[in-house]
Amino acid sequence: MLAKCLPIDDPANQWKYCPSVPAAFILFVLFACTTLFHIFQAFRYRKAFCWVLIMGGLWETLSFASRIASHTVQARRGSMTLHFFCSSSRHYSVGGGLLSLSKTAKTANLGLHVYTGGVIFQQLLIICFLALTVKFKSLLRRDVSDRGTRQQGVVMIRVLRFSLLLITFRILFRIVEFSFSQGTSVNQYINHHEFFVYVFDAVPMFFALLLMNVWHPGKKLNDDAKGYSRSQSEDTVLQTYAYARSTISQYGAPQYPQIERR
Repeated sequence: MLAKCLPIDDPANQWKYCPSVPAAFILFVLFACTTLFHIFQAFRYRKAFCWVLIMGGLWETLSFASRIASHTVQARRGSMTLHFFCSSSRHYSVGGGLLSLSKTAKTANLGLHVYTGGVIFQQLLIICFLALTVKFKSLLRRDVSDRGTRQQGVVMIRVLRFSLLLITFRILFRIVEFSFSQGTSVNQYINHHEFFVYVFDAVPMFFALLLMNVWHPGKKLNDDAKGYSRSQSEDTVLQTYAYARSTISQYGAPQYPQIERR
């Protein structure tokens, strides 16, 4: 049977509200399912980059598992710390550790600044990556003549952009949450309402992972031992070039008649 929530003013209670176990369990199951499917797809398509998706899903799954444990275990310090590390410190573990384990306001504010700087840096990387997708899309339209291949590439770019926008939505929420010092009205309001964790954090991350399940990049990339792939048109060109080289090395370069200039 689940333990009852401790009073809000109880020193042993690390939450500012009574966590919803059914909501945490639903998100735990959803993240576990998408993560397991990503593991299957990593073996199915043999792509090295899949470990990034798998690790993101594992952190989220462990986060909500610890959230459930924090409700059932009265000694909540350890489980809440695990929850914060899993859900937040994958972006910047030093700031997350200072924030979740701090016992003084000075250390907590230092953790807030370090963590906020970490997520801002992550957002800058996402902006740079979005800029690269614009360049890649222009090259795709210019250099790929096959309409079907070009359209598949455009679809994957759109899916990637939407996933990055979902992650950006989550990052912006975290920046707003932690840019206000502890005790301010905005910080207090967010910390006292659990729905912020789900609407602005967990749900966007779940759909970002789900999009990559449905439109997995490995479906459109050929198998490659190093974890990256070439398009079918590139393979055709390279195979033709290799065949030409082998023919020349075997029979010699073709001789063309000399045309006498007058």
